[in-house]
Amino acid sequence: MLRKRRHDLAEATLKALDQSLAIIELDMSGTILRANGNFLDVTGYRSEDVVGQHHRIFLGKEAAASPEYTAFWDTLRSGAHFAGEFQRFGKNGKCIWLEATY
Repeated sequence: MLRKRRHDLAEATLKALDQSLAIIELDMSGTILRANGNFLDVTGYRSEDVVGQHHRIFLGKEAAASPEYTAFWDTLRSGAHFAGEFQRFGKNGKCIWLEATY
């Protein structure tokens, strides 16, 4: 019974987060696995536009090719995280500032 209650609580927590946050799921190489509706609304993309693409689609060409971006992914792969404000670009080059944790 306790295990079921914990599972139900975990499911409810995940549902609440999914409804209130813009969430994108990435593998450790940067490939987009899933983006929730809030993320898609903010960026102007549809799921089929982003799933399977690399995260760099949200950056300008210069930033995506920068040593800082390479270090960003190296740091994530090492198990550390990044938190802060990030400039990203949505569909049609729309500039977006995100407060995010990776």
